[in-house]
Amino acid sequence: MTVFPAAAKNAPAANPAANPATNHDLLSQSSGRNRTNASTDAKPVPAGNQTDSDPVTQHASPEAREALNRGQELLLEKHDARGSIEYFRKAVSADPGFAPGFLLLGAAYMQTGAFKEAQAAFESASKDDPGNASAFIGIGAALNEQRRWAEAQKPLRRGLDLKPDSAEAHYEMARGLCALNNWQAAEPHAAQAISLNSSYAGPHVLMGNIYL
Repeated sequence: MTVFPAAAKNAPAANPAANPATNHDLLSQSSGRNRTNASTDAKPVPAGNQTDSDPVTQHASPEAREALNRGQELLLEKHDARGSIEYFRKAVSADPGFAPGFLLLGAAYMQTGAFKEAQAAFESASKDDPGNASAFIGIGAALNEQRRWAEAQKPLRRGLDLKPDSAEAHYEMARGLCALNNWQAAEPHAAQAISLNSSYAGPHVLMGNIYL
């Protein structure tokens, strides 16, 4: 999922619409542990991964579940991030402590280039589910998109503490460190991102710039 452009020397400007933000860690790894407490035919909520926190179940009202599932369909199946936002907002309005709704809301905002709004959504998710790595990785990625490189390091480190095998988090760490002119510290993170996901283009571009 790579919506985050490389913070490389002479790197091109970001194109948020072309890169689905946080898809790698937030959207493509659905976790059976983050399901609504609906009936047995409820859809899983792709809001975390196997190292994210317990408790196992995210409780949600029928209204929140319905809105979340509709937003999820728009975001993941129809690739309509802008249209999905309305439904994710309805989900978290119905259940303000519903972390999966905030995670998907953040991902949708990232895809539309609304990075401050994405940051706020991920921060809400991190408060509701403080053991969720994806929430902290999302905060860091949103801060990087705002070029708040130094601020992004702390949530990204927390995300890596919770999920050391996150290619996205390693890439975002490397991206920020490069922007802070700490190329030596950035290199192992870029290399680790490539090792974890060799098809992830961003770290390859970043590594090339490190060696220029």
